[in-house]
Amino acid sequence: MKALLVIGYLMTEHIKLGKILHLPAEIILNLMVQIYWFSVSTNLTWIVVITRFTENTGSSG
Repeated sequence: MKALLVIGYLMTEHIKLGKILHLPAEIILNLMVQIYWFSVSTNLTWIVVITRFTENTGSSG
């Protein structure tokens, strides 16, 4: 849910960024989508690693 709020905020901010960096809005949006998916995938990876680790320690103990 927080991620959606962040995206909403960034959507409004990317217009300002485009003016500052002199980049088209599409490029900035594309970058933001990639950053978002990267953060989502890394979060998922950490969740998987943590759950696997806790399962392993729980079964051995």
